[in-house]
Amino acid sequence: MALFVLLHSPLTGLLTWAHVANELWDRGIDVIVPGLASDPEAWRAGTTYWQQHVQQVTDSVAQLRSEGTDSADPDEEVVLVGHSGAGVLLPAIGAALERRVAAYIFCDADLPQDGASRFDSFGDADDIESFRRATFDEMLPPFPEAVLEQTIPDPVVRSQFREDLRSTPLEVYEEPIPVPEGWPDAPLAYLGFSKSRGSYPASIKTAVESGWPFSELEGAHFHMLVDPGRVARAIFDLASKCGIEVEQEPPS
Repeated sequence: MALFVLLHSPLTGLLTWAHVANELWDRGIDVIVPGLASDPEAWRAGTTYWQQHVQQVTDSVAQLRSEGTDSADPDEEVVLVGHSGAGVLLPAIGAALERRVAAYIFCDADLPQDGASRFDSFGDADDIESFRRATFDEMLPPFPEAVLEQTIPDPVVRSQFREDLRSTPLEVYEEPIPVPEGWPDAPLAYLGFSKSRGSYPASIKTAVESGWPFSELEGAHFHMLVDPGRVARAIFDLASKCGIEVEQEPPS
């Protein structure tokens, strides 16, 4: 068995992956969704935001052992799945985990580049400047309502998602994030959503040209909140194509 660790962007919250996690769990697949919180006090004390996020994930996985859950086996492999701004964290998280990483799956995400910041992936200086102008007191605001209406059509789910959002320090996008030496140490795969293809052209090009297992679903950036069952199946299929043997039970 493999433990699937679903990671949301620092701009969003746990609800991003909650419904997909339930779909995987119903199929008998071990899964957790760690929370990624950005603490300005810890940052001022010398712990970068990316280090905070890596520690939060490793703590969540380690907590399974202390709780004695079915996922407590330290020999169980881990599949890291990163959506959006979480993608660039996957190498650092993989290096910090005590368990072996069996695969890295990027979901509508930029790919990591050693020492690059999230802003570096924007490419367009105007986009970066627009992002900066949106800040208030050096904090990035949550997604605008107009964006959420386009990507999450269900008003109830959209309201729940909005309540889960938080303001994010600008430094989260400015700080360089390292890629450990020797990465990748496991197969890579990519899951894209067609309506946001234009946001990640370099990532998709790399995935396709490198021959990674690749899948693209018809949908927008938060399609996991629109059709969690289909997204769960896509993740499961990509993991299988990476050589991971997972026993799947029929959904309840």
